[in-house]
Amino acid sequence: MKVRHALLASGAVVVVAALSVIAACSSDPASSPTHLGVSGDGGNNGSGDGGAPQGDAGGEGGSNFDTGGPIIVPNTKMVFVTADVFLGNAGADAGGLAAADQACMAAAAAAGISGTFMAWLSDGATNAADRLAHATEPYVMANGMQIAANWTDLVTNGPSMPITITEYGEGQPPQVQDDAGNFLDDAGDGGLGPCAAPVWTATDGTGQKVPTANCASWTDPTSASMGSGGGQTKAGWATGCTQTCDLGAALYCFQQ
Repeated sequence: MKVRHALLASGAVVVVAALSVIAACSSDPASSPTHLGVSGDGGNNGSGDGGAPQGDAGGEGGSNFDTGGPIIVPNTKMVFVTADVFLGNAGADAGGLAAADQACMAAAAAAGISGTFMAWLSDGATNAADRLAHATEPYVMANGMQIAANWTDLVTNGPSMPITITEYGEGQPPQVQDDAGNFLDDAGDGGLGPCAAPVWTATDGTGQKVPTANCASWTDPTSASMGSGGGQTKAGWATGCTQTCDLGAALYCFQQ
């Protein structure tokens, strides 16, 4: 069962700080985030001369700019955070890791992205690092921005910027809080709980399971269980958020 996106609700107070815009036209490549462009006529930036947009950086390390659709970069592996959020059974009656992987596949297909995708997700018995392929190619988001040079770089150093771009090449919609500090869903009922932009993982940044909070191995969508994950920040991308399993969270999807 999917949960609605967290959109602005009437009477709520916007708490997401405005993204700081950093000029991406620096002549020093080391000073700007790595953007892997796609060459060819009529490129993604609409210049007619090809090339993905250089893009403005934002947030922690900068990643939140929209491209008008996913950018497919050859010889890389795509990573995205799902535009939809899910309860603790990963959006299926049976739940489990397979349901989460299927949710990633469905999200990619809806955005016109081919390939096999799996969720950065562990359960009580299996580490994400043992399920996912360890890519030797760079990991890039759906806006063309590189987050890691390969698997080793990702699990050693973490992503170079927050993973905040959905399968559609867009940033997540803004979120708002009520007076009690609960993040609201579009019905204004606090349905997304106390974590900002939560992502289910039950996995630390090295791909190892966090066995104490995984919504009964992703089969329980009720408040009786707890699930853990990250909050779409650079440092806390994989861990730092724990909430009940009847609340919504997105998934990180990695191309295999």
